Amino acid sequence: MEVLKELTIGKNSFQGVGDFDIHDLNELIEISIGYHSFVTNCNPNPHGSFNVSNCKKLESIKLDSFTFTHHSGPFTIENLPSLRYLEIGKIGSYSLNFYWASFCVRGICIATI
Repeated sequence: MEVLKELTIGKNSFQGVGDFDIHDLNELIEISIGYHSFVTNCNPNPHGSFNVSNCKKLESIKLDSFTFTHHSGPFTIENLPSLRYLEIGKIGSYSLNFYWASFCVRGICIATI
């Protein structure tokens, strides 16, 4: 049985789609979303949310420039114990990712002695 390990969405995809929700995909390792995707600029009252949770093997989330630019709903990533890499836009470049959104990053910090 095949399971989803990598989710790649190309550039200019899902324009006008408001919500992005990924949860409980226990074999997913990487999410990658291309340039100018999930843009809702045709909507005069922007909305939309970005939620990724409960993916125990997810290591990487990469969002290219100009993705989710008009989303004003919550940005939540939680219960991702393997997450090591989060890239939103490009450093030193005009990206406009989640320009109107608030952010909530939750996790568990386990101290070792």
